Amino acid sequence: MVASSCRVCGCVVKNDTICATHKQQYTARQSAYRELTRPTRNNRGYDKLYYRNRQVVINSVVYGVTVCVLCDRLIDSKSDLSVEHVVALRNGGTSDLANLAPAHKRCNYGWSG
Repeated sequence: MVASSCRVCGCVVKNDTICATHKQQYTARQSAYRELTRPTRNNRGYDKLYYRNRQVVINSVVYGVTVCVLCDRLIDSKSDLSVEHVVALRNGGTSDLANLAPAHKRCNYGWSG
């Protein structure tokens, strides 16, 4: 076992950088911050309709034929596929089938439009 000191209070701890008391406080603060800053998927608009229509879009993709709605290149594999809202939810878009389109993961996750 390696003994070191807590980076907050300086007390001796074994195999860690923070004591148990401060670890609890830190974990509680992190959880509270996450809850305050990131709404749930449902609150962000990803409801049952989205997941149902998302599956329809995924099942309709023909790999090597279907193109990404963002970059206009072919989608070659399921591992690189995601579903994009054409009009973003935050801009008034819906999860209707007409507003969902296939996109590359690398294109969709970097997009903020």
